[in-house]
Formats: sequence, structure tokens, C-alpha cells
Amino acid sequence: MHLPDSRFTPNTAEIAAEVLDGEAVLINLSSGVYYSLAGAGSFVWTCLENGQNCGEIIELLVAQFAVSRETAQADLGALLDEFLREKLVSPGTQAPSQSVEILPARLPYETPSLKIYSDMQELLALDPPMPDLTDAPYRKAS
Repeated sequence: MHLPDSRFTPNTAEIAAEVLDGEAVLINLSSGVYYSLAGAGSFVWTCLENGQNCGEIIELLVAQFAVSRETAQADLGALLDEFLREKLVSPGTQAPSQSVEILPARLPYETPSLKIYSDMQELLALDPPMPDLTDAPYRKAS
């Protein structure tokens, strides 16, 4: 279980990520494995990108989705454990850079799940040594 003040930072050195139409697509550029998150999972990824801590993410999940605090906390913990296993995030200390927009009506909730695809590894993986992706052209200017 992760403490409410724990923060996790996306692994931007190896992971390219984009959230489009409520779906987060992540690509591990060193392995070529790609991932998909929809609904609450995509929402969690956006919160992590914005620097929210676990307690804040739980409160945002409860405000945005029809889910109890206990379920949101358990599901967030399981999802973060999977993110850590896949090396998509690492423990971080970054303070929130921006707030997350909450829609006026609560959305239906489904347990967030990370879908993992390895069918295009050879096409998506960059040849080692992998460059630092900090200045990658797909990154949006801040």
C-alpha cells in the first residue's frame, strides 16, 4: 500500500506517452512494449504526469468517478504496483505542475487495467544505446 503523500513520476527517459480521447497510450522505447489505459486508468496517468500524490489522486478519482474511496485506494495501489513492475514510473518528489480538470457529472467507474502489448517490439524499440528522450520532438513545450 502506498502512503497518501507518495508521488510517482513517469519514466520519461524511456517512456513516450500521450493521452488522446480518454485513452493513454504508452510506449517503452527501449523494449518496444506498448501499453493502453482507458477510463480511470488514463485519468490516473494524467494525474501522475501532473505531479499529484496518491492521496490527491484518490480524492480526484472519487470526485470524477462513481467509486468509493476504499475501492479507489485499493485499485490505485494495484495499478501503481503494476506501473512500477513495468518500469513506467518511479518514486518522485515533483510537486503538482497543474490541476486536473474534473467534469461536472461523475463518470461510471471500471477498475483501471493496464493492457500490455508486445506484438510490435521489434518495430517500436530504439536501438541501444537509447538517447535521452528529454528533447524528443513528440514532447509538448511547457
